[in-house]
Amino acid sequence: MHLDPGFSLRETAVRALVANLADMSDVALLKCFRKCKDWLAALCHSMFEERGINLKNHEGLGMRLLDATTLHS
Repeated sequence: MHLDPGFSLRETAVRALVANLADMSDVALLKCFRKCKDWLAALCHSMFEERGINLKNHEGLGMRLLDATTLHS
């Protein structure tokens, strides 16, 4: 949910709770993401390939996980 549609970590955590998939905070979700770097990289590569972007010629390409959550008061 977080990667492809672009939901924030907070919204992903809420949607996972509502769908009875997981009960965790956005901070806990971020910590999980940090522990599964290789799996996340494979997901990103797969999404790029689905969009016709070939990354095989870009060995050593770095990826960075960013959360662009917007907070409203």
